[in-house]
Amino acid sequence: MKYQIHHQTHYTYSKPVFLEPHIVRLKPPSNGSQQRVDYTLDVIPSPAGMSEGDDPSGNDFTKIWFDEFHETLELSTSVMVETSRNNPFDYLPEPYASIIPIQFEHDELDHLNPFLKRPVTSDLDPVEALAERLAIKVEHETLIFLDVLNRHLYDTTKVIVREEGAPHPPSKTLESREGACRDLTVLFIDACRSLGIPARYVSGYQERDSNQTLRYLHAWAEVYIPGGGWRGYDPTQGLVVADRHITLTATPEPAETLPVQGTFRGTQATSHMVASTQLICIS
Repeated sequence: MKYQIHHQTHYTYSKPVFLEPHIVRLKPPSNGSQQRVDYTLDVIPSPAGMSEGDDPSGNDFTKIWFDEFHETLELSTSVMVETSRNNPFDYLPEPYASIIPIQFEHDELDHLNPFLKRPVTSDLDPVEALAERLAIKVEHETLIFLDVLNRHLYDTTKVIVREEGAPHPPSKTLESREGACRDLTVLFIDACRSLGIPARYVSGYQERDSNQTLRYLHAWAEVYIPGGGWRGYDPTQGLVVADRHITLTATPEPAETLPVQGTFRGTQATSHMVASTQLICIS
């Protein structure tokens, strides 16, 4: 699948402000499931400087900085991406990955530790209890567990729109049985990590209804499966991720995937942001 994507983020300020350096994470990577064909970033007002880099997880970012005072900031990206993974199960897992807990080799664990870290929980951990209950149901078979967990969250949780704010704690989403895509993603990740399955948070775009061109950024999870690498699961839709998801960033923690990150200086100044995305499937 080939997609043309236009993303715009527009900030307005109640009075002229001095813009601190901003980090932009809107450049899709090229990897085993997608190829970035073209990418441009336009910034108004013109920044004093820009630099390209990549974070510890290998995600591309652009750092921009400014001089003088400004009343608005507009960031516009134009991207063409071609996705290629039409079969999400196009891999052969290593034999030792078939049963939970996966017996990772020592050198693998050194790299995967950030993707296994969980928040401190009480002795009565409802997320771990749910994960263990589902794992027992499928006789601890890894791939079946992941599918059952994904479908369970989709079937039992009401999806809501919550435009701002960090993801809710996993236990809160589990208890309330409702959440935005980022809430369900964090819950899925925590359930996997509770059983020793490495998982990470992904931010990007998803096609959804082909009749709708306007999009919001979407979130889903990826788990690491020896022999298959990182593989995506979308509990908001109950889907295993294939060629209709476009990755922007993938990190151990959601805060590291913010599409635009930056602050400003201005006495009693306030800001207002409007973001929009147009996604068109062109082949």
